[in-house]
Amino acid sequence: MAMIAASNEYFRRMGSYPNSISDLFQFCSANPGSCSLDPRLASGKVGGYVYMLNGTGVGGTGAYQIESEPEVAGITGSVTLTMDQTGTITSMATPGSDAARQRAFDNILVSGAKTVVDLLALDSTGAATDQVRAYTGASTINAGTLTSAFATLDTSRDGRVSVNECSTFLTSDPAGPTFLPLKAFNYALTRELRLDTLDAQAGQDIMVATGDLDITQPSLFSYDELQYLTRIVFNGGAGDDTLAANLQSAEDAEASGNLNRKAKALKQYRKRVKSLIGTSVTRTNSNTLIALSNCLVSS
Repeated sequence: MAMIAASNEYFRRMGSYPNSISDLFQFCSANPGSCSLDPRLASGKVGGYVYMLNGTGVGGTGAYQIESEPEVAGITGSVTLTMDQTGTITSMATPGSDAARQRAFDNILVSGAKTVVDLLALDSTGAATDQVRAYTGASTINAGTLTSAFATLDTSRDGRVSVNECSTFLTSDPAGPTFLPLKAFNYALTRELRLDTLDAQAGQDIMVATGDLDITQPSLFSYDELQYLTRIVFNGGAGDDTLAANLQSAEDAEASGNLNRKAKALKQYRKRVKSLIGTSVTRTNSNTLIALSNCLVSS
């Protein structure tokens, strides 16, 4: 509202509306008793949104508007807002937001999967790979795993985890090389979600509680999630029918207790993934998929 009030004051004195935010700031600087603006708006960008002045509103009847749209559609916001000279606000979904958000989430999943594989690799005995699926499962013994992990991030002990708390944990270095994969994951999060656009207060205000977590989503160490991850890294989401069939066969075999058929299906999956390195999948992503499939072998 401050920008509209300043714009209307500009019109009252100048006979037309400002053509740019720069013009409006210069006017307010010259007339501090008439209007004032948040200094952060001087660049035209604040809080992940871009602000623009549209129209001239000559004679007070023109279609003068202040428009605000996400700096990165779907990431820093998904709604475009406009306000006319009367203060009336209209909104619309920002084009491309849904697709951009899904791409970001998929990229984060790929980065997260690689991070998990890198962490498992720190155990030279291989025991972590054998045990991780049971450890992250939903059995009575392991039902507290998610709660325990959430509590580790909740350093303020207020039952909620903020962006700042996550970033602090992921970039701390209490155990040397153990936390290097986490730092790389934090970089990926920051890049995909444009967390660099947040100021310190926003990083503290944006938070989640345990009740906000969707515990119905499949674990990274499940057949469903490995199939989804496979579709993402192959052909931009199209996937590979043979790989999907391999994983489905392994899941069916596990359900029926046929561990030999399960092992054979997973071996065929790994062989197929390796054969497509350099043509349909990068070596890095191939290594991630194979390592995650190994987590399914002994469980």
